[in-house]
Order: sequence, then C-alpha cells, then structure tokens
Amino acid sequence: MKIDKVTKMIEQPEVWLCHRNYKKICNLSPIDDLKIYTTANAVDEVSFTFHKNNNGVDFEHWEQIKSLKVVLVDGFGYFEIAVDKDVSDDTKKVIKGVSIEAELGQITIDELEINGEKDRNNNDNWDSSGNYIQTVLCNFTDTKHSLLHRVLSKAPHWQLGSVAYNITENDTLVSTSSVHRTFNFSNTNIYDALQQIAQELDVVFRFNTVTRTINMYDLNTIGEDTTVFVSTQNLANDFTCSSNKDSIKNCFKIVGGDDLINNAVRA
Repeated sequence: MKIDKVTKMIEQPEVWLCHRNYKKICNLSPIDDLKIYTTANAVDEVSFTFHKNNNGVDFEHWEQIKSLKVVLVDGFGYFEIAVDKDVSDDTKKVIKGVSIEAELGQITIDELEINGEKDRNNNDNWDSSGNYIQTVLCNFTDTKHSLLHRVLSKAPHWQLGSVAYNITENDTLVSTSSVHRTFNFSNTNIYDALQQIAQELDVVFRFNTVTRTINMYDLNTIGEDTTVFVSTQNLANDFTCSSNKDSIKNCFKIVGGDDLINNAVRA
C-alpha cells in the first residue's frame, strides 16, 4: 500500500483488468467506491463500480469487463471477478471479486484417500523390505508420498512455496516430513481440502496470488490473529480497506458445464 507523503493517507491503488494468465488488458480508471476486505483465514474480497462513459468518452474495453476475468489491485494481488451490469441503462458495472485462490474451490477432488485402505493396497506404497510408506504432511523429495503435493496434483498452475520445516504437536516441534494423518477427501475441492488439513494440524495457508504459490505456517508460531486492518480514518479517495468481514468462502461459484466452460474455470 502506498502512503501519500503530504496527507499521510493511504492512496487508492491502481486497478488493472487482466486475462486469467495475468496479462494486462488495461487500467481501470476512474473507479468508484473501491472496497477491499482482507482476512487471515478466508479469501480476500474487492468491490467497486465502473462507469462506461468518462468525460463524454466511452471506455474502449467496456465489453471485456465481464465475469471470470481477473483484476490486479496493486499491493493486494489478483482477484477473480463477477460483474453485475446496471440493468436500467447499461452505463455502469458493479464488480465484485475474490482473491484468485478461490479458483482452487472450483477444482474438484472426487475421491482421495490418504493413508487408508486404498493406499495400503497400492504396491507403490510399500518398500522392498515390506514396510508401508506413509504419506506425510510435506516431502519435497518424495512428492508421491506428500499430502500437500497429492492434494495439489490437479492444480499444476499452483505451486508450494515456503513450508514450515516443523509444526507443533502436543507442545513439541515435529518435522513436517514425519507428520502423518489419515484423510478421506470425497466430493470436495482443493481449497476446502486445504482448510481441512489446516484445522486438523493447526497450520495456516497463505496464498500468493501474484505467483500462484501456497505457503504453510505453524499456527502456534505465528499466532491466530494475523488479519490486516486499516482504519478508515487513514484512507483517501473513498477507498476502504477493512477486515473481519463475515463471509462465506466464495462470493460466487462457477460450475462448468461443457469442455469450453471447464477449461475457462480451470485456466
């Protein structure tokens, strides 16, 4: 976030319309009623209004502002948007977005059993001495037996970034490459699976939407209250950034129907 040197107020960040591969289309300016909600344990949200005409000139890329596009809010990351047109005169669009990790909520896990019967019936999970190879929380050298890698296997455009070397179990630090649990993910999605892991193991996942990387931290070492809060008294240009907003995980859910839609959802 940028601070105005004179007023000491937070400057309204630049907003860019982008393709899903993050290639910029254009700058969106001017925008009205920009609000950004940030939270530690759910997706961030953004909302604003954009008008078709500015000073008598129609916006060149008006038709490209549509649902499933992405906006970059400088300093806050990328957001997948849903667009509501003003039905009365089609001169403005109300835009709401969720941070780009929400796309992980659209990638389904039909069935994934970790350290259960299916894993034990798989010959690849036994070594030459007849010992069962547990799937552990994270193992960068053996991703076939790494829980995080297995969960993310359907999202190759996302990568693991920084992962805590140890997590706390029973007041003792334990290596993430030795922590193992039994999970059974069925008819769920990647985002919810990660949240289930976080709840079970007292870890926190942070999503870098710029690089599409996922970082994992031990909740006991970073504390529970990591939400960013910016007071409205320090804000300029009708820009609001707040936190602790009651919300469900997704403001909207995109369900694929045919191959074209499915490819767009997973792009």
